[in-house]
Amino acid sequence: MKAKSYFLNLSTTVILLNVVICLSAIFLVERIIPAINNILDENAYSIASAVNMLQVISSTETNLKPEDSLKYRVQFWENFENAKKNITLKSEKDILDSIEISAKEFWTGDKEIKASLTDSLVMLANVNLKDMKKKELKAENLSIAGGWAVGILLILSVGIQLLLRGKILNGIIIPLEGITAVLQDFKNGNNMRRFVDKKTHLAEIKQTGHLINSILDSK
Repeated sequence: MKAKSYFLNLSTTVILLNVVICLSAIFLVERIIPAINNILDENAYSIASAVNMLQVISSTETNLKPEDSLKYRVQFWENFENAKKNITLKSEKDILDSIEISAKEFWTGDKEIKASLTDSLVMLANVNLKDMKKKELKAENLSIAGGWAVGILLILSVGIQLLLRGKILNGIIIPLEGITAVLQDFKNGNNMRRFVDKKTHLAEIKQTGHLINSILDSK
């Protein structure tokens, strides 16, 4: 094999493998970040809406002016609509349906429904909190797996660099050192030493070695 094509092919292979490793690491990071962000996007808003509705309900315990009562009612339904737009669990729809029925009765003056409404709001917060914890565990496991994967990819990259180093040493450096040693011995009066190298696959090195041996044999 020609030295130029050998090292061009080898270096191209190493570059491509490193690009694949880098892209794989980026892909892993891109999977981890959305998994963590989804915890906020899919659950925290529903929990916040439930908490806000509970706060509104608790604020109606005292006698309110009509304008204050209207303000709290508007706040309640705004948070209800926010929760309704952010349904991510199957159980949320049934809970929100129950909240809607109880809330309509509550805001028309049926204060006895407050306990049932409060329980439904707490249930809405709890199901999202439980799902959040599950997603946190998933994100944590994914982060650990991603860390190990990136570590393995880095080790693979180091292994590729060591392989390239070994190829250069065995293919060029050591044979050239052998050729230099043969010529140095010849210069010092040792006419018996010849170049022998079985590791190199480069045609130019082999040809140079054979040519030197031929010249020394003719002396």
